[in-house]
Amino acid sequence: MVLITSCFTEIFRERGKVAIKLAARLNGYVMGVLLMMLLVIALFGEKIIIALYGSEYTQLGSIITLLSMATCFSAMGTLAYRYMVKEGGFNYLLKKIIYLMVISLPLSWWLIQGYGIMGAAWSVFVSELLSLTVMNYFFTNGVIQKIQVSSLNYETKK
Repeated sequence: MVLITSCFTEIFRERGKVAIKLAARLNGYVMGVLLMMLLVIALFGEKIIIALYGSEYTQLGSIITLLSMATCFSAMGTLAYRYMVKEGGFNYLLKKIIYLMVISLPLSWWLIQGYGIMGAAWSVFVSELLSLTVMNYFFTNGVIQKIQVSSLNYETKK
């Protein structure tokens, strides 16, 4: 979040393709940091839980990895929503939140009823994934999708 906040001021100053390129570059850097964090959680998450809470909580190792991936999606979603705000997408964001709520509430209820705590983790994961991807791709001719796809290109980081 610190990386996004500190770098986004430059993106706010720019317009058009330059702003898109800068946002894509920042998204790529954020993905890199998040992948490193996710790797640490995947490798040592269970050990961290045992160290902090005790061996009674070892079954939460798989849940912490899933929730860490959801957190990664949420962090990248922050970049997307700030870009939308920059482009005046307040109404779009309001509609997106309402649609996401309409989808997430029954999904969460169904997954929690059927799968308990693991269902709750999956509902957070699916909601964050939808919020980051599909729900953003209808904004201004798919500009968020362009930013996300461009951030995977090595040339964008130069």
